[in-house]
Amino acid sequence: MAHGMTHNAPNVPGRPESWSMSQAPIPLRPHLLRRAHLRVLVAGMDLAQSSLARRDVLRAAGRFFGRPFRSAQTLSDHLNESDAHSHFYPWLLWDARLGEAPLGARMMERWPPSSAERLILCRLLETEVDVYQVNGSNAHATVLEHLATGRCVPVCEPVLQVTAVEREILIARVVELEDIALLDAVHACLPAPARRGLIRAGRRLPGLVREARLAHLLRASGRALDRINRQTVRLTGPAGEPWMRATVVFAIEQPLALRRSLGRLAAAGHLLERGSSRYAIADDTFGPTGATIRVHGERLYATTTSVQRCRELRACVEEGGDGVRFLCTLYRDLEELIDPSQWDEREEGELQSVLQDWVDEVLARFPDTPQASLGDITPREAVRTRRGRNQVLALLRTVEQISEVAGPSYSRAVATIWSDLTR
Repeated sequence: MAHGMTHNAPNVPGRPESWSMSQAPIPLRPHLLRRAHLRVLVAGMDLAQSSLARRDVLRAAGRFFGRPFRSAQTLSDHLNESDAHSHFYPWLLWDARLGEAPLGARMMERWPPSSAERLILCRLLETEVDVYQVNGSNAHATVLEHLATGRCVPVCEPVLQVTAVEREILIARVVELEDIALLDAVHACLPAPARRGLIRAGRRLPGLVREARLAHLLRASGRALDRINRQTVRLTGPAGEPWMRATVVFAIEQPLALRRSLGRLAAAGHLLERGSSRYAIADDTFGPTGATIRVHGERLYATTTSVQRCRELRACVEEGGDGVRFLCTLYRDLEELIDPSQWDEREEGELQSVLQDWVDEVLARFPDTPQASLGDITPREAVRTRRGRNQVLALLRTVEQISEVAGPSYSRAVATIWSDLTR
């Protein structure tokens, strides 16, 4: 099979004789192998679906799912209800014990493959599911680290190049050929903190029969996610509600009077200057502690972390702010900001403003403010126990992650708070 070719364009009327297509080789082999792999997958899925009524397949499904199946219909219903096709079909084709050979081996006889398809089939029958971590991606390949050995494998899969998240853990089947690696199936995607648990699970694979490996890794992934969820303290508003950014917008009718009022409040210690025409509220004289006030043009924006505190903030501003008129309230769900890897660089300026407002309020009197996520006790009380220290540390780590965009001063503030709590 040709590894590449060079094609010179003929002279075309209306174009200079020197014009020609690129002289760089066109990489045909990876393209042809990906097409052959796709044809093998389609034929394999057809074979798996048409084999569900076989007794040995029903018995194999019972071993895989840990429950009996008496007919193809009950098995099909279970696959639909649990959305388990992507797990079961590859396992049935390449791993399950069905007599002397896996189901996929029969494709050689029932569906005469081409030489490329035969190569893919043979490698699939030799390839076992394993654990990988995404190390990076470029225009040509996604680099996966085989966790058991540390070996890096460049995988040629366009979809993975678009969707892969660096450091993500994959339970996957990677078909390695002499000069290309193809992704056959991904059975689970896990966050980076699952790495240690999946390394332990991967080390046990050599001691397991082939058909037991996928179920073992899926159970391990479930345990890893449970551990991560137990260790994660969800960020919430003061009363335990989902965290958000609520902004009350006012029209400024008397700009000079308003600026004098803000200056007096700052001089009295009720407001803390955070930049040009931006303040954090230092006590409840002018609204919820830690909430922020921003003056921009003919508008005043007062921002806090919950609907309830938003009402309090509006009342305080209307009472104490000279020459302001309420216009509207804007709400923004902050849940998507948990994962900085998903942020668009074009929005980073806006996100920094959003996060500065939010972090200001979260960090205000944090050590001595009861937190719903800590069982309505203060972080200072929580750190007296080992479990409480872990919960407070998890909460601060989440805040610190978000503070990376809010600005360096916020990251330092988080570190200072932890130092104060653990003296």
